[in-house]
Amino acid sequence: MRLDRANIVLRSRDSWEAVDLGATMIRAWWRPVYGAWLAVVLPIVVSVHVLLATSPWLALLALWWLKPLYDRVVLHVLAQAVFGSPPTPRQTLGSLGEIVRSTGLLGALTWRRLAPLRSFHLPVRQLEGQQGGEARERERLLARRTSGQATGLLYACLLFELTVLLSLNAFIDLLTPGAIQIDYDIQAFLQGAFVSDDTGWNAFIRHALIFTAISVIEPLYVASGFALYLNRRTKLEAWDLELAFRRLDRPVAPAPKYPTALLACCMIAGLIGSMPPSALASPAESRETIREVLAAPEFREHRDQKVWRARNASETTPQQKPSFSSDMFEAIALTLAQIARIAAYLLIAAVLYVVIRYLLREAKNWRPTASPVPSRPLPETVFGLDVRPEALPPDLADLAAQAARHDPRLALSLLYRGALAALIHRDQLPIGVGDTEGDCLQRVRAIGPADRSAFFAKLVAAWSETVYAQTPVQAQTIEALCTEWPRHFVSDRGNAA
Repeated sequence: MRLDRANIVLRSRDSWEAVDLGATMIRAWWRPVYGAWLAVVLPIVVSVHVLLATSPWLALLALWWLKPLYDRVVLHVLAQAVFGSPPTPRQTLGSLGEIVRSTGLLGALTWRRLAPLRSFHLPVRQLEGQQGGEARERERLLARRTSGQATGLLYACLLFELTVLLSLNAFIDLLTPGAIQIDYDIQAFLQGAFVSDDTGWNAFIRHALIFTAISVIEPLYVASGFALYLNRRTKLEAWDLELAFRRLDRPVAPAPKYPTALLACCMIAGLIGSMPPSALASPAESRETIREVLAAPEFREHRDQKVWRARNASETTPQQKPSFSSDMFEAIALTLAQIARIAAYLLIAAVLYVVIRYLLREAKNWRPTASPVPSRPLPETVFGLDVRPEALPPDLADLAAQAARHDPRLALSLLYRGALAALIHRDQLPIGVGDTEGDCLQRVRAIGPADRSAFFAKLVAAWSETVYAQTPVQAQTIEALCTEWPRHFVSDRGNAA
């Protein structure tokens, strides 16, 4: 886009001032905007009404749901009007295929349909051509410090649209003799505005009124969102400074300085020479004249200030009788205060209910239990070794000492299996079926004590040398292990479990 060709003043504005700029844009280019709107949107509305004539409520839903398509037509016209010349309705119809294909219309009609920043994010996808994650990151960057105003714009335009719709419905009802009632209330008014079982001409009139309300407000919503987008980019990218630098960079035609200055000096000298001496006032007279000028009412400052005062305070001046509007506003304020108070009480009650329910549910976890219950079944084998207590002899250490001389492998197997059985069934150590000797040693060291961990490390080393390294262990070493084994792994009942 060519910033130097912009038809609006690109400067840093307040966000709400930028919203006003959108209304100004609609007033300036209402002919091309509404020409393209009627050329594109009106055939769509008529087609929807004809195709869904038997389901008027579905036609109204489709008319409302297709708003993102209408928005793209308006933005197409406004973007070209701001940075060039507005297109004709024929040119807009020729660009309709590009508008539908490359502006993210599918997402806008599905998962992004209810996005509150629809008009503010629309230029990112339609004018910048951003898609996917890049578009979302760009939208998050632009929405900083502006998302609140863009959301407020959506709700304001929604209320304006409902106001226009209700006004048009009331106008039609006033023109209909059968609708004039003495007890006409707001419920009947809303039912007449949003009735869903109309057919024939009645449904057509209702659809025409809704289309009119959308046509009045939706272009304003798109223009204001576009103005917010331009203002945000002006602040982020310093467009106003760039334009100022471009203006300074333009060559300026040299002006004849000296002849003009000489002519001005001659004119001033002639005027001074022609003035009578009495015309030149003294400094004292000049000061007096200045004081008289400043004493005029135009240079006096007046300020109205409102202060809070207690009801029972003494009054020096009689107060005016409160008007009907002040009484109405006071009643509304009191009503809102009561509603807020009730809402606060309900919120406190809800919080207390949630806290009490949480405490009651967690109270059962505070009761001490006699013994921990295993969360999973205890293994019967560990890495192929049977570690069931009933599969081990009661005098395990004595049998291992007897077998140390003629069968060291059997002796170490008894000691290692007995140690695992005691750790699993007595100490509830979480040893799995596939844990190796190194895994078991790490688990024993994690729970301590240190002397038992040191003994278990010696036992694992002797067992590994015998089984895996095929290195015979001396009988004296095995006998020492058998002597020390009961101190760590024999329970009070004399077994390994």
